[in-house]
Amino acid sequence: MGIWNFVKRNTPREPPEVEQRAFTIDMLANILSGDEITEDKAMEIPAVAACVEYVARKIGILPVKLYKRLDDNTPIEVKADKRTNILNKEPSELFDGMLFKKMMVQDYLLHGVCYAYISKKGNDIKCITYIPPTNIQKLYSIDVIDRTVRYWIQGKEVPEFLLLRAIRRSKDGVNARGILHENKEELAIAYNEIQFGKKILKRNGRKSGYLSAKNKLSDNSLKDLKAKWAKLYNGDDDVSMVLNDGVDFVELSSSLQEMQVVENKKFTKESLYSIFGVPQTVIDGTATEEQAAEAFENAVLPVVKALENALNKYLLLEREKEDMFFAFDTDEALKANAEKRYRIYDMAIKGGIMQVDEVREKENMPKLGLDFIRLGLQDVLYNPETKEIIVPNMAAKMDTAKGVTKSED
Repeated sequence: MGIWNFVKRNTPREPPEVEQRAFTIDMLANILSGDEITEDKAMEIPAVAACVEYVARKIGILPVKLYKRLDDNTPIEVKADKRTNILNKEPSELFDGMLFKKMMVQDYLLHGVCYAYISKKGNDIKCITYIPPTNIQKLYSIDVIDRTVRYWIQGKEVPEFLLLRAIRRSKDGVNARGILHENKEELAIAYNEIQFGKKILKRNGRKSGYLSAKNKLSDNSLKDLKAKWAKLYNGDDDVSMVLNDGVDFVELSSSLQEMQVVENKKFTKESLYSIFGVPQTVIDGTATEEQAAEAFENAVLPVVKALENALNKYLLLEREKEDMFFAFDTDEALKANAEKRYRIYDMAIKGGIMQVDEVREKENMPKLGLDFIRLGLQDVLYNPETKEIIVPNMAAKMDTAKGVTKSED
């Protein structure tokens, strides 16, 4: 068996089959025509920039903590760990903790995946470097069950386990789908509306059109007309034109009101807010506490959970994964929602549905060893199995089947 294992280890493996991907006609047309919605173009759209900044800023200020579960499953915070210090303060030489988390969130939303390279010496993590998705190259096999993937960063192959990554949505676990891909039509409409508005402003709201002359113009008249026409549509307010007899202006475009540009822009903005799950009231700063908490749950928490899963997968050693985990501290961000949650816990404890330690376990807090259910003396308890009624206030028990009442000593 030893010789056979040696032969297997030293037999060169065939390179993995790489899936051939071809550009569609639409993709090529968009790239060649400049209509492809890139990250830079998307971030020129105010609604997109505002939503990305909202989610990224909310997560950027959240500290990452490391927890360890004790034998009774109680989680306690591990405070003297180098990894949390790296994540929260200085992941790499050029990035602080907030910038690192914000860029990871932005890539996750727009590209559908975010990357960071883990620099290690043995099991000791030295730094975690943010890597833009555009700097990642990958090859992967077509095997659906045992798919193998190889990664390169700017032409240098890196081990898969050193590339921290979180994927928003994917059918194969390799190719991610972000908002740039899934909602490219909505983004293109919003971007074109902005460009259209710039053109309108550049010519001071003047409609486009052409000049029609009944008679042939002289060379000097034509030259003067072209010069004034160019100045008129270059935003020069001091230029005026007097058309000669027989020269008419023919409109080619409709007014903003006729094209319903304002209404369309409002609808487009609302659709972009819904894509990110962020209400406009949150962006405008007019949201109620309940609306703000709902936006945090819908837009921020899913990203938080995805990043937590990535940290647990790539930053924990195999022996640590059984009883340790990373988690963002969302208490401050969910302060308004926490009040509602605590009221529910209070009702659950008073109703005998939950115990105090069960609540503390859900909140990642150490147990107090209070293994009892709170009961009020005013309650009358009925046991459907024994057919007994217990009155704690009177220290009495009644057997309904026999009609016997007895006192509890």
